[in-house]
Formats: sequence, C-alpha cells, structure tokens
Amino acid sequence: MTIDRLAARELSETWSLPEGTSVRTETDGGRAVVLVDSPRGGLRVDDPSPALVEALRRMSLGPVRLPNLVPDFPAYDSPPARRSAAAADLVRRLADVRYVVDRHLMLGAGLMMTVSPAGRSARFLPGPLPHGRGDARVTLTRAARFSPSGPGLVLESDLSDHRVELHGPEALWLMARVPGMRLRDLERVVRLPRLPLPAGATDAFVAYLVAARMVSLSP
Repeated sequence: MTIDRLAARELSETWSLPEGTSVRTETDGGRAVVLVDSPRGGLRVDDPSPALVEALRRMSLGPVRLPNLVPDFPAYDSPPARRSAAAADLVRRLADVRYVVDRHLMLGAGLMMTVSPAGRSARFLPGPLPHGRGDARVTLTRAARFSPSGPGLVLESDLSDHRVELHGPEALWLMARVPGMRLRDLERVVRLPRLPLPAGATDAFVAYLVAARMVSLSP
C-alpha cells in the first residue's frame, strides 16, 4: 500500500441544497429577489446580499466550502468574535434559508455525514465540544433509530427535527465506536491505524450528532 493511501484526508464542512432545487434571481418593484424552488418547498428572499446569491447558486450545484466564497467564513467551532462583518452577515442570512440547506462533513472529496432539516423550524447549530468535561460520555439518545441507506446508514429520532445520513466506511466505523466513549478518549480514535482520520474529525463528527440531537453528552 502506498503512503498516500495511508494518509488521512482533509476534513471540511460543506453546504448544499437538495437535489432538484432551482435558484433564480429576479426583480420585483426594482428590488432584487431570490426564488428557491426546493423539494422541501418554495422560498423567497428579498434584498439578498451578493454573497448569499452566489452561495445559493453554488449550493444548487453540489456541496460547497463557504470559505471559498468568504475567506473567514467560520467553522462550527470558531468563536463568533473572530468573524468579519461579511462572514457574520452571511451566517445570519443563511439562517433565514436553513430549512432548504443540507450540511455536510467531508473527507477529501467524499461525503462523511449529511444533516438535513426535517421541517421549517429545524435549527442546526453545531458548536465546539465542551472543554473541561473529559469525563462526559457520548450516549445515543433513546429515540435514535438506524435504517440502511445504500452502503450507509440513516439516523432519525422523534426528538430531532433533523435527519442524519452516514456515508462511507469512516462514518460507519466511528458510529460503531464513539457511543459510550468519554470525551477525553475521542482523539485516540483517530490514531488507530486501521482507518486514518485527520485531527479534529472525531470531534466534528460528535459535535454534528449532538447538534442534530442524535447523541448527548452525559456525566
């Protein structure tokens, strides 16, 4: 096996619109309007910023790394104080269209996890795992249930307004090992030689599952 096959692929967060979504820009009374036609319903955005228009256009084509559009667009674990005005504005505007937006974790060019809203009220706000709580244990919520989806798995829960899809061997491997672990032990998972993962992958994986209310952190 070559060295590059052993190397961990880069972790990234991406955003997309569901397959079959169209985005078009029009004017109404001299004002710009973005119309989004999605399998989850229609959406109208009045007076969109140029950054939002471009973000939606790119997301209609597939998963997008938003730092390629706004260089300091924050990662899930970035402190709000470090955001520029442009990044903060795009974060705020994306919150208004959240029910048509899918969030992803990717390893290299491959999907690892997709979190999709299950309704208009869904709010997905992943944050950094708490410091100083190394004894906290990752626990599946009692209502979480699994179902097969092609080569992956889908997680759904009556307690969650999101649907989580796990793609690829890395996500399935983590899902089989992370529940029951204590936070202080998470990082050692990425050092296991069988399936190399980049630094931070396990934390991001757990943070997304916590935000989707599929796992919780218990004492």
